[in-house]
Amino acid sequence: MARDEARRGGDIVADTTAMTGNWYRIDILEATVFTALTASPALAVTGGIGNATFPAGLTIHGGFTAFELASGAVLAYDATATSA
Repeated sequence: MARDEARRGGDIVADTTAMTGNWYRIDILEATVFTALTASPALAVTGGIGNATFPAGLTIHGGFTAFELASGAVLAYDATATSA
């Protein structure tokens, strides 16, 4: 993990709680199914996403403002800048 990423922090999520925030990267820690995934600017990825299993080890890059898991575990990296 790069030093800048360590300063920003992140959220490890392994339950079905709906999450809101501002993340720039999501690492899939174990096979994961999303119920919902919202990218910024305002692009909701829904519908058939519940049928897709994202494998462990996959990294999704982008701007994300909300997500909810049906199963699995992820590490979502905070996009909020912090001072050095």
